[in-house]
Amino acid sequence: MDEQPSTSTERPTPNDTPTETFEAVVDLLERWETTGSDNQSTPNQLQQFLEQELNDETDSILDRDIVERHSGSNAADLSVNGEIGIKIVGEVRRSTVDQMNNTLSLLSGLYRFVAVYWLEPSAETSDYRRTIERMALRNDLGLKGIRFVTGEYTDDERTADSSTRIIRPLTACLSVFLALVLVGIGLLVRTLSFITGPFWLLLVGTAMVFFYALVFAAVL
Repeated sequence: MDEQPSTSTERPTPNDTPTETFEAVVDLLERWETTGSDNQSTPNQLQQFLEQELNDETDSILDRDIVERHSGSNAADLSVNGEIGIKIVGEVRRSTVDQMNNTLSLLSGLYRFVAVYWLEPSAETSDYRRTIERMALRNDLGLKGIRFVTGEYTDDERTADSSTRIIRPLTACLSVFLALVLVGIGLLVRTLSFITGPFWLLLVGTAMVFFYALVFAAVL
């Protein structure tokens, strides 16, 4: 009978190198399912999860991986063996880009490896997250390893993200078209002298308001 391949996650052993431990931490982050969404309970949950998984097959206390919780001025939420810094990032906004650049620079001076966990990813913030990831990989932070792990981001959200990129330009084009139609009707009616000046201005004003309202909605 053919031997079936194992699907279990390989845990680090006492003889693992820091790089292997880092890869094991990243793998655990990818499998972690958090039940919290705030900066207080989430790090505690992750600390318990990592401690249990990393040391599940370790008998000696001297060989255990040490997972520490940090607060205050330390930029990392958690660290593993003092070499791997883990940053949990909640809601991402435009201002988060510069903040994360500063945070990653600080982390690079404290740890050899860094893992960033996107706690609340969404289709609306994907561009900001990708910008942060590209800048971090492009900049020379002096790290031996840096990884970004996306949390609860489903295929449905990815589909919605792709659909949004298509719908917005179409909505803008449709807005321009309808506004031009209204203006064209106004010009035609004005040329035929069917309406007076005030009504003409009202029609053109309505068309422009309609145009700006829809374009504004399309780019949000």
